Amino acid sequence: MYAFSEQSLGMLRTCDPKLVDLCMRVIKTFDCAVTSGYRTASQQKEFLVQGKSAVGPDKSLHCTFPSRAVDLAPCSKGRITWDPLAAYFMAGYVKRAAEELGMKIRCGADWNRNHDVTDEEFHDAYHFELE
Repeated sequence: MYAFSEQSLGMLRTCDPKLVDLCMRVIKTFDCAVTSGYRTASQQKEFLVQGKSAVGPDKSLHCTFPSRAVDLAPCSKGRITWDPLAAYFMAGYVKRAAEELGMKIRCGADWNRNHDVTDEEFHDAYHFELE
């Protein structure tokens, strides 16, 4: 079993309790880190400018408190890996955990929820949000 770092737990505490439950379920079987929970409007604007997000603060679920979105990154050998294949692999674990909890979530790997990751203009397999 894996465990979140104190830094990850701090970010997770800014998230909706449903996302907390989801992430705590995922970490039992998949090593990952919480990289973002709640964001201020200025932080979200900066993510938009950097190309790390496709929406401004008015549309980002990260900008609600508690956050209705969480970003997770897969870990390998105890360290975050930014390998996109690892992120898509992790997304499968997160989606399965959500199903087990009876939750509806949307992943940035499949924004339109059609089970086809090849038709997205902005790929963000690290992002998960409550529907």
